[in-house]
Amino acid sequence: GKHRSVEQEKILLDFMKENNDIACGFTKGDKVDILRKWRELTTSLNAAGPPCKTMDGWKKAWTDWNDVIMSKMTNNRR
Repeated sequence: GKHRSVEQEKILLDFMKENNDIACGFTKGDKVDILRKWRELTTSLNAAGPPCKTMDGWKKAWTDWNDVIMSKMTNNRR
């Protein structure tokens, strides 16, 4: 099945552009602030659903998607 809609992809990408540390998984700093940002993102993503996921579900979706994007970029450089 589809893991996210086009609208959700846009929301996710815009969020990660603004929050580069979260996008890269380097979250130094205020854990409470980072959690708050993830909660807000989850609310926005689910409002644009279906699909709807938990915060952990969206974190996993981002990680999986990010791995695919990175491997494509690496393959394109060859």
